[in-house]
Amino acid sequence: MRFKDFKITKPAFLGDPPSEDYDKYHFSVSKLSDDKSHVFVIAKLSWNPKENAFDFSSVGTRYLEYREDGLEQWLLKWCELKAIEYEYEEQ
Repeated sequence: MRFKDFKITKPAFLGDPPSEDYDKYHFSVSKLSDDKSHVFVIAKLSWNPKENAFDFSSVGTRYLEYREDGLEQWLLKWCELKAIEYEYEEQ
């Protein structure tokens, strides 16, 4: 799922992830560089089952540096859709 030069992906690891289902509940918000040569992470999303919502954390100030109009709405809609998916999996 993309928004302009942003996309949400599963986190990448050089080794094994911390748990077997880690990539099911954790995601990276990535941005394509201006010269289109690489992608870098600007934020992280982690599912919080106690709150039935995602926790958001910026990587340093990258989110503030690279944010664009409409990005928050896109992220919120993505989180809403993923929360519905998790709800149906529990049933």
